[in-house]
Amino acid sequence: MTGDLVVRPGTASANGLRTDMGNILLHAMAGRLNLSATVASSAGSISLLASSSATFSATADISTRGAASIDVSAASVSMAQGTVFQTISGNIRLNSSGAIALGDLDAAGGAVSLRGTTVTDAVSGAADSINIAAKQLRLDVTSFGSATNAIETSIDVLAGTIGAGGLYLVESSGLTIGRVSAVGVNRVSAQATTSSLNSTDPAFSGLTLAGNGHLSVVVNNGNLTVANPLVHNGSGHVLLSARKGNLSVNAGISAGGGQVSLLAARTVSMTASGDVTTVGSGAIAVVGHTIIMAEGTVLQTANRDVRL
Repeated sequence: MTGDLVVRPGTASANGLRTDMGNILLHAMAGRLNLSATVASSAGSISLLASSSATFSATADISTRGAASIDVSAASVSMAQGTVFQTISGNIRLNSSGAIALGDLDAAGGAVSLRGTTVTDAVSGAADSINIAAKQLRLDVTSFGSATNAIETSIDVLAGTIGAGGLYLVESSGLTIGRVSAVGVNRVSAQATTSSLNSTDPAFSGLTLAGNGHLSVVVNNGNLTVANPLVHNGSGHVLLSARKGNLSVNAGISAGGGQVSLLAARTVSMTASGDVTTVGSGAIAVVGHTIIMAEGTVLQTANRDVRL
């Protein structure tokens, strides 16, 4: 069957689509998925699939409870300002062959996985509400945020691959660049049963950037830790900043020619495994109230300055 699948607000007091226990599947097999009303389950998983775009208005909140998951797969995913996807301990996965515009993803007890091209904040301009709350965030995207509109997060662990557009992230509390476990969601079938087939992203460690986009990770409160390697294969700059806490570099940071800036309000510490290198015209700057380098730690440029 061809055509769009549309869910609009009704006139009943229980507006939208709700189920007490069961799973929910909305699948536009040859068209667009357009939601402007709530879709909710008290215990079941939710799959929202489209061959074309999936669009969610500010009134199209998606929620489930327990360990159930939210699974969205479409050619593009567009959430409006104020749209909320929420689980309790389950995962949220947005899988797109194109762009993703984020409202609020709340998987505070689970993980979030994003696969797509450009990931942007649905709210343009200055800082706003948290876009992603989760224990783990896994990325496989071309770009994540922008220099003028970073993605706001409240996450514990970050890992993934980013393409030429770079990464701009502002974290509300402590963050570790580390290892993210496999992130799976329950894909709901036409029979309302679930399977993880084709809906699980494998575990990943550290951050890898391609192209010449910049990387900016800023932690407003708490500590920032590099537990697994951060590798920038292009000429973009790398900024890691703990505005009110410590920055701990326990794994290598390498840049393909950009500047590397490591900033902390308190202590910047580097273990013997925390070498920092850049090539070409890249320089290294380390700024903190206290700077501690372990024996064997190496800070290396090709022909530019290293400043502590």
